[in-house]
Amino acid sequence: MTNIKYNLSMFKEPEFKIIRELSQVEFDRYSKYIMRLIFLKNDENLFKIVELNYDDLIKKIQNATDELAQGINNTSEQQCLHLEINRLILNLLSSIRTYLDHTETRFKREYGIKSAEFNIFKTVTSKVYDENFAYRFLYKLRNYSQHCGLPAGSLKAHSFSENQVSKYILELSLLRDELLKNFEWGNPLTKELKQQEQIFDIISLIKTKFHLLQTINENVKDLSYHHYKEEGLALLNLLQEIEDKDGAPCIFATKQITDNQAQLNIHWFPFDGITKITGVKLY
Repeated sequence: MTNIKYNLSMFKEPEFKIIRELSQVEFDRYSKYIMRLIFLKNDENLFKIVELNYDDLIKKIQNATDELAQGINNTSEQQCLHLEINRLILNLLSSIRTYLDHTETRFKREYGIKSAEFNIFKTVTSKVYDENFAYRFLYKLRNYSQHCGLPAGSLKAHSFSENQVSKYILELSLLRDELLKNFEWGNPLTKELKQQEQIFDIISLIKTKFHLLQTINENVKDLSYHHYKEEGLALLNLLQEIEDKDGAPCIFATKQITDNQAQLNIHWFPFDGITKITGVKLY
């Protein structure tokens, strides 16, 4: 018969301090609750990926601008920089679409098309789409890049003086007519693109769209937590059994393989999710 022990424990390097034993039923229940909150957090992290891709792009632009200010500006470097910025833009646009599509699908699948969660998401995204050219254009530009490749364009640096100090602004310019010739943008984007300058900057549009996405995320990121009250309260009650807060609380199962070898299955508590559900700040 396999010897498996289940425990509520506190880990402080280099050892675990056992608080009490758990039954297999308790361990399985708490493990399931922990995993549910971890999966919920993973869904939220899709927007974190958008943020990281955006930060990478902005840092690259800033570094390139600093190099221009130092006089580093040859043809080879310009070509590499143009390719790198396009790569970062494609990564950003793809992560934005993944975040939006996954969030919509998750709300629809878990709560239904008549749910408050799904309706709030659709209302806020539709409003932003309808009211902002930058949002509409970049949403479709991801499709353009998927079917037509990188949009034609060029990098340009503009200098200006501020308090007698020379400063630079980097622009990634797109060609309006090239975009219109190669892709069906639909309405109202076709008309709006025709109203743009022959050469127009995409970086300012990306900054606008990112801030709009932040607004969307703020409106929808916590909509699911009230569905997890059972999980949050049960895990909070379990944590309250731990008097010694010096360490990291966990539950684990120990399976004895041989006299000298054991297999450990550890689950750490998702503090952030428990706090959002219960309102109790942890650690």
